[in-house]
Amino acid sequence: MYKLIFAALLCFGITTIHAQKAASTTDLVKIMNESDIDYKIGILEKKITRKDQSKNLTSNNYYQDDERGRIVVKQYTATTQEADRLLKEKNYAEASKAYMKVLNQNPFCAKAMTGLGQVHEQQGELDKAQEWLTKAVNQNFHDYKAHQSLANIYLKQKNKTKAAEEITIAHILNRNAKDVKQSLDKIYASTGKKVGAWEVVPQCEIKKVDAKTVEVNVQMDWFNYAIPMAARTHEPSLKGNEHGTIEVVKEGLIAMIPNLLRKVELQQKTEFKYLKKSMEEKQLGSYGYYEIVLVEEPEAAFGLSKETIERIGDYLMKTRSVSL
Repeated sequence: MYKLIFAALLCFGITTIHAQKAASTTDLVKIMNESDIDYKIGILEKKITRKDQSKNLTSNNYYQDDERGRIVVKQYTATTQEADRLLKEKNYAEASKAYMKVLNQNPFCAKAMTGLGQVHEQQGELDKAQEWLTKAVNQNFHDYKAHQSLANIYLKQKNKTKAAEEITIAHILNRNAKDVKQSLDKIYASTGKKVGAWEVVPQCEIKKVDAKTVEVNVQMDWFNYAIPMAARTHEPSLKGNEHGTIEVVKEGLIAMIPNLLRKVELQQKTEFKYLKKSMEEKQLGSYGYYEIVLVEEPEAAFGLSKETIERIGDYLMKTRSVSL
């Protein structure tokens, strides 16, 4: 097994990352070499394409709660189903009553506030709509519908900057929602920005064959990314991070940097061009969240702090939407 991985290191031209605090690829490979698990590393034969994520969506039915200093994601027990139906039918008077009934019983239910904001928005009562939607965001920053509706209102008020900020947050909170992305494209276009259609799909497959065997098939450019993903997921001595979490994704991205800086041809590929730029702007975590984690696990947004979401927003507005 040692010879197999060592040969792979020579083939891929791996270098140690001295400047980073995360374990280097060579450190992780050494641990894997000494493991009881047999890591079989091979070349990826077929390019991986991303599965359709259009149905992998979130909702505004979740909120964060502080339990003795620990942030917990909870689901509303109150239902706005009847009010939502009335709103969809454009029965605004009855919808308003239904949302108010929910709020009278559950005064902190942000999704009912959002519903009331949408009632007023659809009737052209923008000031009242903005008031309710702002209340909703203040109560639950993770309500993507409130941010989306606020973006629409700001656009109608010709405040393109605020519209772009709000739709960016809505997009992050429901990464795969087509209607939100369409609104984002429209608003960004009005400010001269564009989020390119390119995507980041890590070219590695990691599969546990049995209790003692793990297969890692990887395309050469992604080798340094695959090693942390395999080791952190399957190596008993490194347990603590699960496959797909931002810590592991970021570690994998960091491990790719030396190879990226050394190979000019890699820097011509769009996803690596923006990876390099995000490194320069200290946005690797935001790159990892937006390009990988939130696409595959959009519900992870519910656990993010307001500050983290805003940092991802900065990546989207100041780096991802700028032509390089």
